[in-house]
Amino acid sequence: DDVPPVLDRLRDAGLVLGVVSNFEEWLERLLEELGVRRYFQVSVISGVEGLEKPDPRIFELAMERAGVEPERSVYVADNPEFDVDPALAVGMVPVLIDRLDRLPDAPGRRITSLADLPALLAAG
Repeated sequence: DDVPPVLDRLRDAGLVLGVVSNFEEWLERLLEELGVRRYFQVSVISGVEGLEKPDPRIFELAMERAGVEPERSVYVADNPEFDVDPALAVGMVPVLIDRLDRLPDAPGRRITSLADLPALLAAG
């Protein structure tokens, strides 16, 4: 429930939003059915690109398509090994979303609700 309102806020703030996913090519259709595809200017999907996280090239491709530098890129995801560590390795700012509070000792920035993301971004 927290996703559309947060995506509205981030888009309205002028941020370039994207999806990087180890999913099949039909993810675009699924995002459309869920009503959130319109938020994402960039998508890098493993089933289309032939790259999979944690390969750093998938993150680099997303930044290239978004036209952003790593230090100005925030990557929000739920897996330290496949998301947080490789995003950090390419210079992005990773944010772990841990909705069920299963990883309280995870290093770096961590949120339990996507609703917490705008404040975290504003704080720098």
